[in-house]
Amino acid sequence: MLLSPCAFISILSWSVPYLVVPYLFAANYWFWVFEYAQQLQNKHHPTDTDYTRQLAVKRAYTPVWTEEQIVSPMPNCIINNTLQGLPETTLIVVPVGDVSQKIIDIIGHVVSKELGLPTCISDVSLPLPEYTRFRGLVFGQQWDVTSIYEAFAQTFHVTETNPAIYLMVTEKDIYSNNSNFVFSATFPWGAVMSYKRFDDGDSLLMTRRAAKQAQGALAKALGASASHDPLCVTSYTSNLNEFDNKGNRPTLETLNIVNRYIQLRNHEWRKMSGG
Repeated sequence: MLLSPCAFISILSWSVPYLVVPYLFAANYWFWVFEYAQQLQNKHHPTDTDYTRQLAVKRAYTPVWTEEQIVSPMPNCIINNTLQGLPETTLIVVPVGDVSQKIIDIIGHVVSKELGLPTCISDVSLPLPEYTRFRGLVFGQQWDVTSIYEAFAQTFHVTETNPAIYLMVTEKDIYSNNSNFVFSATFPWGAVMSYKRFDDGDSLLMTRRAAKQAQGALAKALGASASHDPLCVTSYTSNLNEFDNKGNRPTLETLNIVNRYIQLRNHEWRKMSGG
């Protein structure tokens, strides 16, 4: 008996995790499932896109992390000229000031599985520089994102070219230029992000928000633009309610862009390093 595509996808969403557990949390898992759904659509329902959209919605709003998941500590790495020996694009998460180790590990875990990036945590935190402005009782102390990167450059003396990118994470409020605040700021070398605005007393929600923002910031550092699809984590939002209502991870279209960018980046690095 030939199953309908919808029935197949329903069964697949329950059975695949048990059949290919090692790949459950990898980006390739979603590529495989979505690609098969599109093949079924083309074969059986070439004009019906409802169930592929349903799959995209399910994928977008599946939590990137739950309290039931045990996240092992991410591996540590040292930020110095030995990074020149890295074989490929690697994310280094850098705690800035006093940052929860649990949040750092969860961010590293989520970014690694969702973007397919080798990830490690800096073995030392970046000391928090002096705040750069004070905005009264409402905002209080704030840090210009450029001051954090400048502190990074002064603390870690990396003079040799290497394929690492960096995510600097702080619990302090940050801003850029004349903005009141920002959740993150993206640069060619990575991103600076804060989870200050995500903390409303719910630690689970705060952690999910932080992991969500990390993906969006890094996807933009890796070639993606802000998506017009609210299912994508890179889509623009102007407040926390909109932020919570957008997707929890990049859409497959955005992930394709990121993957191509990383492949090109790795190819250029191998040419440069002779690898």
